[in-house]
Amino acid sequence: MEKLKAINLILPYFGENTITKIDYKHPTVVLITDVLDEMQKTLLSKGWWFNTSEIKLYPSSEGELYAPEKALGIVAQNSRDILVIRGERIFNATQRSYKFTAPVEVQVIDNMEFEELPECVATWIMYRTAYEAYVRDYGYEEVLQIIQTKELEAYQSVQREHLRNKKFSTCKGKQAYKYKNALRT
Repeated sequence: MEKLKAINLILPYFGENTITKIDYKHPTVVLITDVLDEMQKTLLSKGWWFNTSEIKLYPSSEGELYAPEKALGIVAQNSRDILVIRGERIFNATQRSYKFTAPVEVQVIDNMEFEELPECVATWIMYRTAYEAYVRDYGYEEVLQIIQTKELEAYQSVQREHLRNKKFSTCKGKQAYKYKNALRT
């Protein structure tokens, strides 16, 4: 979904006409784009099937790790260390240090362009944006129930796609492994 299309789908809730290009002189458009960017970062920071990847980061000559561009979050894969992005660098909260002596395997949660998002995710973000922007501009009214219902439907669609793409299975868990081993003895 294009950002312009999302804005045009939101504008009628504000009693505004649609636009042909994003005009940052229009106060409602500015409000919507600001909230859209904020909601996108907030909702993508959970980490979904389309914006997570596992990579190995190597320390610089000073022993520091630098966060990948557009990274919203980072999780250590092979250790119990808690890693946090602070500015451009990665901080080891467990050891309270920016220094790393060896490469670190991490899962990176990325932000991406709105146009690159899966359609169901863009729709969910659009409805959440409509809700948040409307509350900020007008407060609570009946139209919010309509927006909230549509946002919930879009969120359920995202959850369905996430589960389908992650291929979760109880057969792969620790309990299933223990159960299978117990059956063998």
